[in-house]
Amino acid sequence: MGRPYARIISLAGVFAAALFAAASGVTPATASPVPTAPATTMVRVPMKVGGFDAKVAAAHGYALRKEANGATELVNVRTGSMVPQNQIDGNCGYSWYYLSNRSASTWTFWTGFHIYAIYGAGVDYTWHTHVAGPAGYSQSDDFGGILALKNTWESKNKRFHAFGARGTYSGVVSSGHAVTDLGFVCYTGHPSDTLAH
Repeated sequence: MGRPYARIISLAGVFAAALFAAASGVTPATASPVPTAPATTMVRVPMKVGGFDAKVAAAHGYALRKEANGATELVNVRTGSMVPQNQIDGNCGYSWYYLSNRSASTWTFWTGFHIYAIYGAGVDYTWHTHVAGPAGYSQSDDFGGILALKNTWESKNKRFHAFGARGTYSGVVSSGHAVTDLGFVCYTGHPSDTLAH
């Protein structure tokens, strides 16, 4: 399954300012240096529909119905209305992963996902991340639980870990999915990031 990866560099404004300064011959003032945030790269990739949970759909009032022409439609049991499925074969949302320095000796991350409303509202999820580094460094973090009909979940910089040896650290959403009230199971596209220490 192809997984398109998109990288968005968050320091475009700083780069543009540096180009302007260089072109205009402006030299920086000799005042006290202003602390800057560490460079952060956002990686955001699509989430894909990877299954259907009929029990979850039924618990929220939805069911699959076979039509006379052989097509299968998702319907609201209470109203009998059909749920639009014109995007069923496309992406059901996107997930992201940031890896960044917290201090000289610790790192943190920000990960999460968003499900498009056409696939319903989130009811539960599981999410697993892993970071590997030099000298056999390995750190995993696990999340999961009830979403209470929310389409977005994130864990922004809530967990911090100590660096090991100096080198490059590589982090990834190793696995994860969310189930919606319509019964769709949306899987992460495994966003990843690296960080030099």
